[in-house]
Amino acid sequence: MKSIAKLFFASLVAASPFAHGADWPQRPITIAQGFSPGGASFVIAQELATRLSQRLGQTVVVEEKSGASGTIATAQVLRSAPEGYVFGVMSNSTLIAQIMQAKGQVDPMSELTPVSKLAEAPLVLAVSKSLPATNLREFIALLKANPGKYSYGTTGVGSSPHFATEMLKKAAGVDVVHIPYRGSPPMHLALRRGEIAMFFDIPGNVIPLVEQGLVRMIATASKGRSPSTGDTPPIASEVPGLEIAYWMGLYARAGTPDSIVKRMSDEVAAILKEPEMAATVAKWRLDTPGPGPEELRRTWQQDSLILTPLVNTLGLRSGS
Repeated sequence: MKSIAKLFFASLVAASPFAHGADWPQRPITIAQGFSPGGASFVIAQELATRLSQRLGQTVVVEEKSGASGTIATAQVLRSAPEGYVFGVMSNSTLIAQIMQAKGQVDPMSELTPVSKLAEAPLVLAVSKSLPATNLREFIALLKANPGKYSYGTTGVGSSPHFATEMLKKAAGVDVVHIPYRGSPPMHLALRRGEIAMFFDIPGNVIPLVEQGLVRMIATASKGRSPSTGDTPPIASEVPGLEIAYWMGLYARAGTPDSIVKRMSDEVAAILKEPEMAATVAKWRLDTPGPGPEELRRTWQQDSLILTPLVNTLGLRSGS
């Protein structure tokens, strides 16, 4: 009799609107953001949170959990209950960092639920203006003539700039030394001071430095010329097949009710169409991709298929 009562109660709970997220949200929501303040991911996440607060009628706060290419923020999401009150912002740097971890690797396909892609753009290659190289061909020749002499900056081990440079090293046959930084600003400063010779970053971070005459942008990691970078040639013109883009997306823990994921995804899609939000994304020379969970899921799947064997080939897997 008790078992029958338990089953009846469980069926009532499962059938209730609250269990399926109809009354969500009932309390403040947190977005764990794993990148340094002032950068594109941080600024876009803050703007998104402000507008979500207005639309959902509950406070949405961004918690900075910077470091380890966003994997610290991912860990916070995984520790939360799948109730739709903790979300995370991921980039391809986060995905790369997870693939690089031989032990304790997070599988986005099974442990996380995609909500929406937020922005994307090809990475660009910037070099120091003090170098005697004004284009990609000259720069590669300089590196080949001086193996191990020059260094490159990244926004951390496992970040997309790290991976892009390792791909360039492998494809072009050059040797440069890795120096990781905690975010783009210190990396930019290091290039301006001549402490490093090059870095990859998103167009919105590099173009203002170019306009101020502080760095030289010599290539973009896309198939062809990109509207956001004008006449800057693609790396593929000198190093065929080298292509890597930056993207950022919103996700939840696996098991979050579908109704909550859909509601959040719909709200994000509406916000990305608002002129003010579109202007925030465009400020960083980023594009607004197609909305919805499936777009982000396809990106995860495609990147995982491409990046996993490359991580193994380049010998970047850690903790094995």
